[in-house]
Amino acid sequence: MSIRLKSPLKRRHHRGKPKHREFSDVPLLSQSSTSDTESYSSSIHSDDQESEENRQQATTLGLDIHDAKPLEEILLNDESTKYVRLKRQLGLLSAISVIVNSMIGSGIFVSPKGVILHAGSIGLSMIVWTICGMFSLVGSLCYAELGTSLPYSGGIYIYINEIFGGLLAFLTMWISVLIRSPVGAAVVSLTFAFYTVQNFFEGYPVPQSATRLIAAVLILFLTFINCYNVKLVTRLQTFFMFGKLLALGLIIVMGIVQLCKGRTENFHDMFQGTTHDPGQIALAIYAGMWAYSGWDMVNCLTEEIRNPSRTLPIAIAIAIPLVTIVYLLTNLAYFTALTPQEMIASDATAVVYAGRVLGPMAWIMPVFVAMSTLGSVNTLLLSCSRVLFAGARVGHLPSYVSMVNPKYLTPMVTLLVLCFFSLCMLVSSDVYKMITYLEFIESSLLAVPIIGMLYLRWKQPELERPLKVWLFIPAMYLLIALFLVIFPWYDSPVETAIGVAMVVSGIPVYFVMFKWEKKPKWIGRSSIHVQRFLQKLFYLLPEDNQYD
Repeated sequence: MSIRLKSPLKRRHHRGKPKHREFSDVPLLSQSSTSDTESYSSSIHSDDQESEENRQQATTLGLDIHDAKPLEEILLNDESTKYVRLKRQLGLLSAISVIVNSMIGSGIFVSPKGVILHAGSIGLSMIVWTICGMFSLVGSLCYAELGTSLPYSGGIYIYINEIFGGLLAFLTMWISVLIRSPVGAAVVSLTFAFYTVQNFFEGYPVPQSATRLIAAVLILFLTFINCYNVKLVTRLQTFFMFGKLLALGLIIVMGIVQLCKGRTENFHDMFQGTTHDPGQIALAIYAGMWAYSGWDMVNCLTEEIRNPSRTLPIAIAIAIPLVTIVYLLTNLAYFTALTPQEMIASDATAVVYAGRVLGPMAWIMPVFVAMSTLGSVNTLLLSCSRVLFAGARVGHLPSYVSMVNPKYLTPMVTLLVLCFFSLCMLVSSDVYKMITYLEFIESSLLAVPIIGMLYLRWKQPELERPLKVWLFIPAMYLLIALFLVIFPWYDSPVETAIGVAMVVSGIPVYFVMFKWEKKPKWIGRSSIHVQRFLQKLFYLLPEDNQYD
């Protein structure tokens, strides 16, 4: 049975979940989801017509499926199943912490090396950091308009699906599942592991097996926390946010102390060695954007934010300028104690800096860095799992992926899928090659919804827009994005081609899943068995149809 509902863009006052089914649904343990347990139970035990439809659908797939009442009786005896859907639990502080934790991770502790390496001088590197901050702010303002106009969880994926349709949206989710989110989680987890064990191997190379093992344990632990309680996760987010701001504040304060001592020799000729190669400048911006990446993650949680039309723009207006100022001051502090050559030679800029200025107290910096990266991985799992959740709603993934645990109200299956692919990415520990692949893909994909926003301005002028940005803001973003997409082809053609191949590889998968009509019966049979197993194992129910 294939379900295809009208786009919410054509139903301006519809406040329900966006549903645009392209995936052939398989029978659920429960085919209906209501607002109270009693009517839900009645629909299962008394609606003979619906049960007959389920049996007919199973017969069509060549299955001998039995009534699933015993399991559902167990599920529905719990009063917690009254509202089986994600809850609006995120306020302004939580939204700010999501943005700050997404952006401040390993980048500011690793990327200064990449920026100065490609920029060639301190002066140009500071300009690059400023451009990256402005670029992130401009992009996030455009996404704020999209998030308040299309108030659904899923972020970039859901915007592309609603504006441009299924194929491009599926490729976006394909890259999010296989590359963007897992690579981000793996890179930040490896950074956490490196900073954690570095002091135990002082003077010796850190074994890759040790860092990978610690990174894997971190991902598994945070996945468990995200499956258990969203409210606990948001509290951890706030704690990690203040922890990482404290860490960067310590670096900035020590930089001010160094300047007061007269350590200004690195600033005498700030533009010496500046590169004039556009390709190198683009790569420097890529390295800087890695530190700023994540500014769009809060849009993945729109349905869990209280009053998103107000909270989302305010959170963006506070968080991104704050991060930009902190980054600029942190880089200035680095250059009070380290030369550009020393920064390039180090894979742990913050730790080397702390060793120079903190002396015996240098051990505290790896602790702060570990706390910072913990918050970033936590945010990645929280936000990116909602992309898969939205994909299952739309129909680009099996429907059981969007099922919710009625006790914890968390999408466990999406979190476990993201955890699996993140663990797979740990087989490669080359941080900078991962960043190169990721940034080209991210720069390309993040620009697509902004093009769509301009398209909506033209095709849907009557669409309700609580926030409407000036046109020069998306134009500025797209101009910079065009530069970032074109010049890597000139300077890093191999890495760029690999990134494109990763995107294109999803096209045959899309046509096999959605255009191949006469699939073997074993595919539907296997999907049903997997669904029933996951529902029993993780205590899952379909999400309630009501939305507020």
